[in-house]
Amino acid sequence: MTYQSGETNAQNTEELRRYSVEELRRVETDSQIVANRLAALEATKVESRYGSLRQGTTPQAFPDIGAAYQTLTVLDTAETEKGTTIEPTTHSIQLEKAGVYLMTINLSFDHNELNAGRTFYLQLWDGASQVGNTYQVGVGRNVEISNVSISALPDVQTTGVAMVLRIGGGDSFSQVSFNSASWGFVYQDA
Repeated sequence: MTYQSGETNAQNTEELRRYSVEELRRVETDSQIVANRLAALEATKVESRYGSLRQGTTPQAFPDIGAAYQTLTVLDTAETEKGTTIEPTTHSIQLEKAGVYLMTINLSFDHNELNAGRTFYLQLWDGASQVGNTYQVGVGRNVEISNVSISALPDVQTTGVAMVLRIGGGDSFSQVSFNSASWGFVYQDA
């Protein structure tokens, strides 16, 4: 803003006031643009949650597997967690938010050999509501080791659900010893 000689103080004051008002409006508009952009970024923020348990000691003996379901107690070491609660003593992962999760299960265990095919089931179990998703695993005849990898997308309906992984519901397996085990969840809310 420049002043011409011969302008009166009143003219200069009015011009300065007008310039100040325009500048304030521009700053206010710029501030609103920045606020809108920040709000838009916040709305697109991805919230990640994850947690996993793994087998701490290898190999680890396990009771015979049969018709009754039992919690996989070999999952006794917390591996990672963010937005979930890992409880190694109860072998559970508490999911702090309802939604669809990517769940992965990786197991390797020795067992008796049998000249027949057999099946067992892995069950993602919510002990509070007594419900779970069940995944069937087939074992060929004359096999003495099972390697299992499962990826699934369970839809968890309730927040704060403590899930455990159970095994059983099928044929008998004796002389069970786990070589490795891991189980985890990943959640992304976009």
